[in-house]
Amino acid sequence: MKHEFLRRALFAASLALLSACAAAPQKPVVAVPLRLLAINDFHGQISAGRTQDSRPAGGAAVLAGWLHDAERSAPGTSLIVSSGDLVSASPLASSLLRDEPTIQFMNLLANSDCTVKDRLAPRCNIVATTGNHEFDRGLSELKRLHQGGEAKSGPSIATPWLGARFPLVSANVVDAASGQPILPPYAIKQIPYKAADGNERSIPVAFIGATLRETPAMVVQSGVAGVRFLDEADSINRYVPELHAKGIRAIVVLLHQGGRQSAYPGPTDPYRALPVGEELRAIVDRLDDEIDVVCAAHTHAFMNALIPNAHGKPILVTEAWSYSTAFAQLDLTLDPASGDVVRKTARIQPAWADAGIKADAAAAELVARAEAIVAPIANRLLTTTDRDLLRSEIRDGESLMGDLVADAQREAGHSDFSFINSGGLRNDLRVVRPRPAGLPSGAISYADAHSVQPFANSLVRMSLSGDDIYALLQGQFNADGKRLHTLYVSGLVYQLRDGKVLEVRKDGKALNRAARYTVTVANFLAEGGDQFELFKKGQDRSTVGGDLDALTDYLDLHSEGGKLVLPADEARVISE
Repeated sequence: MKHEFLRRALFAASLALLSACAAAPQKPVVAVPLRLLAINDFHGQISAGRTQDSRPAGGAAVLAGWLHDAERSAPGTSLIVSSGDLVSASPLASSLLRDEPTIQFMNLLANSDCTVKDRLAPRCNIVATTGNHEFDRGLSELKRLHQGGEAKSGPSIATPWLGARFPLVSANVVDAASGQPILPPYAIKQIPYKAADGNERSIPVAFIGATLRETPAMVVQSGVAGVRFLDEADSINRYVPELHAKGIRAIVVLLHQGGRQSAYPGPTDPYRALPVGEELRAIVDRLDDEIDVVCAAHTHAFMNALIPNAHGKPILVTEAWSYSTAFAQLDLTLDPASGDVVRKTARIQPAWADAGIKADAAAAELVARAEAIVAPIANRLLTTTDRDLLRSEIRDGESLMGDLVADAQREAGHSDFSFINSGGLRNDLRVVRPRPAGLPSGAISYADAHSVQPFANSLVRMSLSGDDIYALLQGQFNADGKRLHTLYVSGLVYQLRDGKVLEVRKDGKALNRAARYTVTVANFLAEGGDQFELFKKGQDRSTVGGDLDALTDYLDLHSEGGKLVLPADEARVISE
C-alpha cells in the first residue's frame, strides 16, 4: 500500500513536471517536433470492407490517404511504425500471394532513403517489429519476405521479389544456440532540425522492438524452431546503456503486447482510467526510466494512456485497434540540448473511408492488381446462407461458427471427435456484407472460407484415451474454474459445473476413460498450441488434408439446392 502511494505520488509529480516544462519560461531553444504514425495488427488487410464505429474504414488505399494527410500536417519530421502482425491471418488478396502485397504497400509508404541495400538507413521513415503471426510460416519465410527471394510455390506480386525497404527489429527474439538476436534489436533514426545558428543538425531517436514472449504457444512449433523468445522488459532494458553510449536519450519501444482501454476521442487524457491488461502493465512497470513511448499491439484494442513505470515515470502507450481501420498519431517534442523527449501526446484516429480524405492512388492500384490475380480463386461460389455465421457464443464454450468448423474437421478426419481453438477462427460471415459483383445475397465464396481459416494449417488425426479427452476439456479452465481457453468440439457433449468437467458423452453414453478414441485437430493444436500440451501424447498420427479444404468440402457436401444446411442446434456444452 505504501509502495503504491509513493508510486502514484511520483507519477503525479512527473506529470506536473511535464506540464511545467511546457508552460514555464525557458531559455531560447529550438523545439524539435516529431510525429509518429503507428499501426498495429494490420494482418494483410489491403482490401476495403472493414468498419470502425459502424462506418466504412481502412483498406490500404484509405489508410495511406490518412497517413499522407497526417504527414502533410505535421510540424516536422514524420515516421511510420508498425508494432507487429503486419502479415499473416490475412485476407486472400494478400495471403495467396504470401503477403507480398502487404510488404509492397509498406514500401509505397517508404521515402527515398529506404532501400533494400540499407534498411537501417537513419533517414528511412519506416520501422517495424515482429508479432507472433510473423512466425506463422516459419523463420525462413519471414526472412524471405523481408529480405527478398522467390517463393517456392504460388503466384507473386513482383518478380524478382526484393523484399522490404524498411527494417524489422526485435530485441528479444534470439537464436536458441547462440543467444544472439535474429534481427537487429533496434533502429536509430536521425531527426533533422535547423538550429538557432542556422545550421542543420539532427537528434537521434532509437526504436527498440520486442515480440511477446508467449509466441511459441501461439504458432506451430515448426514456425519457431531454433528460436527463443526472452522476457520483453529485460530485453528492452538491456540495450538502453548501449544507446546511451551512442548519445541517444529519446527511446521508443515497438511492443507486440497490449491491453484494453475505453475508447475516447482527442489527445491523451492522463486522468482517464488506465488500460487493463496484466501482461502489458507488467512490462511497462519494469521499463527503464529512459523509455519514453510504447507503441503496443496484439489485443486489437484502443489505448492512449500515460502509464507509470515502477519509478513513477509516465510512459505514453498507444494501440490503434487493427486491420487497417485506425492509426495512432503521436506528437513528440525533442529538446536539442538533451536529445530527450520533453513533451508527448497522442490521439487514435480511425481511418474512415467516408470522411473526405483522398485515397492513395498508388495503393489503390496495388490492391487492384493483387485482387485481380486472386479473383478466379477468391470469387468461386461455395454455397449460400440466410443466417449469420458468427464466432460469438451461443452457449458457454460454443459458437455457430465453432460448431460448423469443428464438424468439418471431424468429417475430414473420419474421427470420433475434433477440437478447434477459438483463436483459429478469424472472421464472421454475415449475410449482409459487401460482395464482388456477380455473387448472390448470402453467398459464401472461397475467399470467405479463407477469411475464417487463413493459416493453411494441416489436419492431424491421432488417438487419445478417454482420460486424455477429460483432461483436455478440463484444461480450458484454471483451478478456480475460470475459463482460460475455449475448445469448440464435435462428436461429443460434456457437462460442466463451476468450471469442472463432470461427464463427457459420445452418442449419449459416457466415455470409457480407458478406451482410445480418434481425434482430428489442426497441426497448431497437435503441436501443443494454446498450452494444450496434452495433444502431443496423441498416437497413430497421420495428416488428413488441410483445414481450409475441410471447410470448403463441408460447405459443398452440406448444401442443398445451393443453400448451406447448418449443424443441429443442440447443446454440446451443458453448464449447470
